[in-house]
Amino acid sequence: MKINQTHPKWIWEQDDFPNFTYTEPDLTSLYFKLGQLKMIEKFLNESSSVELLVDRLANEAIATSAIEGEIVT
Repeated sequence: MKINQTHPKWIWEQDDFPNFTYTEPDLTSLYFKLGQLKMIEKFLNESSSVELLVDRLANEAIATSAIEGEIVT
């Protein structure tokens, strides 16, 4: 697999090294999504919330194992 990299990989290869600038990102959509998640959380009871967390962690463990070539059934 070939990776097409359009920007310098190393920090010292940047054109403006060591004079960096920072542009604050627009977080409006992130705040909106966070609000949606908080609303969903309010409708879930604690049991459902814990069940979803366990399911998510199990899926992460299986996916991580798959990356390493381990097949978990």
